[in-house]
Amino acid sequence: KLHCSELYNIIMIFCNHLAIKNFSNKNRILMELYIRMANTHAIKVALLYSLFAIVAIFINILAQDISNHLYTGLFSTFVSIIVGTAAGLVVKYILDKKYIFKYKAENVKQDGKVFILYTAMGIVTTVIFWGFEFGFDAIFHTKQMRYVGGVIGLIIGYVCKYYLDKRFVFRTV
Repeated sequence: KLHCSELYNIIMIFCNHLAIKNFSNKNRILMELYIRMANTHAIKVALLYSLFAIVAIFINILAQDISNHLYTGLFSTFVSIIVGTAAGLVVKYILDKKYIFKYKAENVKQDGKVFILYTAMGIVTTVIFWGFEFGFDAIFHTKQMRYVGGVIGLIIGYVCKYYLDKRFVFRTV
């Protein structure tokens, strides 16, 4: 995809190449203003999404750590990762729905369906996240490095998830 500024440059080159003289300064100023607004909106969404991803990562790791303190038995690592994933998922859904995609469900049933679809898209990205977290755990055998792997996996997963959610979950917005 082209960025707005690249599109603007292509239009300007095309207009100059064809020697179109009716493309007034007023139109150029309006186009530049639109491009700046579009870029500002994209930056705002990217910053908010990143902030919400950081919040969800924090909640995920915190929930894992709490789970590790409360339960140290068989499969405690797996249990803690599931607990963290669930906690992060719910927080991220609420934030994304309201502030990123500005989605308002018509009723609870519709909201439930959207959450199920959101979760389904999350399964794809969870494989990435878990792959890194379990991989770091298998390689380094420490809780701290497992968390590092989890954070790396979550970052990669959230980038992928944004595009999946935009295309498949909140597409009617």
